Amino acid sequence: MTSPHILVVDDEEANRRIAQLLLEHAGYTVSQAASGGEALVMQSMQAFDLMLLDLSMPETSGFEVCAQILDQYPAKRPVLVAYTAHVLPAELSAVHAAGFDDVLIKPVSRSGLLECMQRWTGGASRG
Repeated sequence: MTSPHILVVDDEEANRRIAQLLLEHAGYTVSQAASGGEALVMQSMQAFDLMLLDLSMPETSGFEVCAQILDQYPAKRPVLVAYTAHVLPAELSAVHAAGFDDVLIKPVSRSGLLECMQRWTGGASRG
């Protein structure tokens, strides 16, 4: 069984590296994108099981990536998880209205991150 492939998309390198280390340690396959545009290019070249998307990125936001993924891959798309520090009810409502499957609030705990991945991917394979 192959491990689910997660794409971590964040313009902050430290956030990407921390998420990657936690996820790889748990047995997931992880790739990184430093921008929304890079994430869209990567998705066009290979399918990911889940995208962890920062919402506040310059140029192409997580919201824009979500909209393009939903439009371009309606039948076979990755699970879309918003990764944000914005926690006001209106902001969280906007995340769900945009079509995200789930949301993680920064800073996220190791257990919170792994519980979310387990919920949507069925867990990692240690092989």
